Order: sequence, then C-alpha cells, then structure tokens
Amino acid sequence: MSGGLTWYLARSLGIVAYALLTASMLWGLWLSTRTPARQGRAWLLDVHKVLGGLGVLFVLGHLGALVADSYIDFGVVDLLVPFASGWQPRAVAWGVLALYLLAAVEVTSLLRRTLTRRSWRKIHLAAFAAYLMATAHFLTAGTDAGGRLVLSLTFGGVALVATGTLYRVVQHLTRPTRVHTPAKERSWSPPPPPTTPPSRPARLPPAPPQAASPPRPRHPLPSHPPGAPVAVRSLASAGGPSPSAPPPSPPPAA
Repeated sequence: MSGGLTWYLARSLGIVAYALLTASMLWGLWLSTRTPARQGRAWLLDVHKVLGGLGVLFVLGHLGALVADSYIDFGVVDLLVPFASGWQPRAVAWGVLALYLLAAVEVTSLLRRTLTRRSWRKIHLAAFAAYLMATAHFLTAGTDAGGRLVLSLTFGGVALVATGTLYRVVQHLTRPTRVHTPAKERSWSPPPPPTTPPSRPARLPPAPPQAASPPRPRHPLPSHPPGAPVAVRSLASAGGPSPSAPPPSPPPAA
C-alpha cells in the first residue's frame, strides 16, 4: 500500500473514531440522566454500547494505518509508549494515554457482570478523561484540525458534552440523598416460618371383620288348654299364678 493512501486512511479513521467517541459520550450522558425515551432505556444502552465498540475498532484501524504508513514511519513503540515518538511526542502522547483509558473503559464494560456497581462506575468515569485527551490529541496532532468546518464540529461536540456533564452533576447534587443505615444497626427480625401445606391424616388400617354372634335359643312356651282366659294364658306364659284366679283349695284332712 502506498504511503499517500495509508496516510489519508489514518487521518480519516482518526476523524471517524473521534466522532464516534463524541457520540458515545453524549449517548452515555443521555442514558445516565434517565431522560425518558420513546424507544426505552434498553435501546439507549444498546446504542451506547455499539457506538463505544465502533469507536474502539476505528481507533485500532487508525493505529494500524499509522504503522503501515511510510510517510512518518511510526513504530509500535512510538504508538504505545508516551513521549517515545520522534514526531510531535507531546501530541502523540495525548493519544496514547487516551487509548489506554478507552481500553480500560471498554474492557470493564464488557466484564460489567463480574464487577461491582461501584467499581464499574469509578472506572467508567475515566471516559471523560479519555475524551479530553483524545480532543487534545486531535487538535494538536491532526493535520485536518486547522479547517474551519472541523474546528466548528469539534468545539460544538465539546460544548454539548460539557453541557450534558454539567446537567448530570447538577442533577446528582439536587437529588435527595438516601440515609444509609449500617448493617449492625438494622433491627433484626427472625424469618417467618416456612408455610407448609396441612398434612393429610394418616389412613387407619381397616378393622378386622368381627365374628357373628350365634343366635340365642328360643325357649318354647308351655302349652295351655284351649279355651283358657287371656289373663291366665299370659300369666302361664310368664310362669306365675294369676292374681284373679281363686286360691287353691287345701288338701282334705286324712
């Protein structure tokens, strides 16, 4: 690849990378202010991730084009070690530092589930420093930064990022603070007992069949002479003398 083509490619990739970084900053500020959006917060987060990922890819392409270019003859050490470049070392150093901060932000964003929220937020704040260093690198090292259109777009993006950052800081300061109670001072209450469904009563085994009792013998009633009165018949059936019957006559004397 000719030196002129790689030089133009490196410059164009650097401009696009800086534009994507500016858009990612503005989208992240919009997401952090919790401003309602018609598409939803999930869509805002996805767009923010895509912009950041594309910015990193274009930065890597910018570095690759600089290494392949023979106009200035950059080496890997010149692009990865601050102040090691022989061509405008201070301007290149701003870009090297911005590269490391941007890589830290992107890697921790990919590993967000493995980090605590506080640790991720502290590292993610480095995106502001990376944006400032990238702006300084773009204005001092970029050969196209002297144009009016490029300067107008650059300062316009910086003004938008500064406005969004100021609004986010004011929103954070005016937000009502939550009183944090230490874990030792919190009142402890025992956990409720587990609710178990009522157990069914155990089924008793069936009772063994009882032997049938033998029928009682029926004693035959004594026979009575036909034509006897009903009262005599009933008393005779009971086995005693009838109260209405005349007393028996005493036996004759011998």
